Amino acid sequence: MLLGWWKVTDMEELKALVNALHSRGIRERALQKQLQKSMELIAQTCNKNREGELSHCEITQCVCVF
Repeated sequence: MLLGWWKVTDMEELKALVNALHSRGIRERALQKQLQKSMELIAQTCNKNREGELSHCEITQCVCVF
């Protein structure tokens, strides 16, 4: 189990995180729904980062807002 702050660096990690969230947990289910709703925006942000348009912190903020 990871403690503290961490960041997701690519879409495969994010998809694995979403799949690992337990749907019976209230907070985990809410996080899972929000991530699934925003998956397209997050994917676009990750693609822009690969092109060098955004810094890692902006992606981290985008993901952590949920």
